[in-house]
Amino acid sequence: MIVAMSKKKAILRILLFLQITLIFSFSLMNGELSGNTSGSLSQWLYDFLSVPFSYEIFHFSIRKCAHFTEYAVLGAIAYLNGRYAPFFGKTKATVLFFLFAVPLTDEFLQTRIPGRYGTIYDSLLDMAGYLSGVLIAYLITEKRKNS
Repeated sequence: MIVAMSKKKAILRILLFLQITLIFSFSLMNGELSGNTSGSLSQWLYDFLSVPFSYEIFHFSIRKCAHFTEYAVLGAIAYLNGRYAPFFGKTKATVLFFLFAVPLTDEFLQTRIPGRYGTIYDSLLDMAGYLSGVLIAYLITEKRKNS
C-alpha cells in the first residue's frame, strides 16, 4: 500500500509540473508566435463550423476558452495533489497556493515577453477555470468515495 501511494504521489506531482510547464510555455511565446498558433486553430475551426459571427469574436472566444480549460485541468490536478499528496500538509493550502501562484505568475511573465501583455482579467478567468477544475475533481472523488 505504501509503494502504491508513493507512485500515486509521484504521478500527481509530475502531472502538476507538466501542466504548469505547458501553461508557462504558452505564455513565453512572443506575441507573433502566440497569435499564429492560436490563429491557425481558430481559423480552421471557424471555417469548419461556419459560425454566424465575426472571426475576431470567434478567435477571442477560442483564446479565452483555452485559458479557462488549461486552468481547469490545473485545478483538477492541484486538487488531487492536495487530497492525496499535499504539499503543505492540507488539501486547502495546496489548492489555494496554486490558485494564486500560477495565474499571477503567468500573467506577470507575459508582461516581460515582446508582443504580449498580462491583465488581471485574464488572471481572474484563469482562477475561474482553476476553481471549476477543483470543483469537478472534488465532485468526482466524493462520488467515488460514497459509491
